[in-house]
Amino acid sequence: MHAERIEESFPKTVIVKKTVEDVKGVTTDMLGTVKNLGQGQAPRDKEFTYGISNNVKDWNAAKCLMGEPTQNELAPDYDLGKSKKPNCTN
Repeated sequence: MHAERIEESFPKTVIVKKTVEDVKGVTTDMLGTVKNLGQGQAPRDKEFTYGISNNVKDWNAAKCLMGEPTQNELAPDYDLGKSKKPNCTN
């Protein structure tokens, strides 16, 4: 049917083992694609999103540093501006 086609111009199909292709996929990098780390993909549902949620109630780095102090903890100390040394006044 294709008498005008030159057989040498098309690459021959070579069948190799799957392990060879898996090693190639892990050791080589393709431009514009994510690097295959060989760990596979866990099944994800349609609602899955990458990153963290924007839920303000969750603890984050700022809350770990600042905490959630009460009004009593934010109030100035009762001895602020007073000397704590006995028999000494300002």
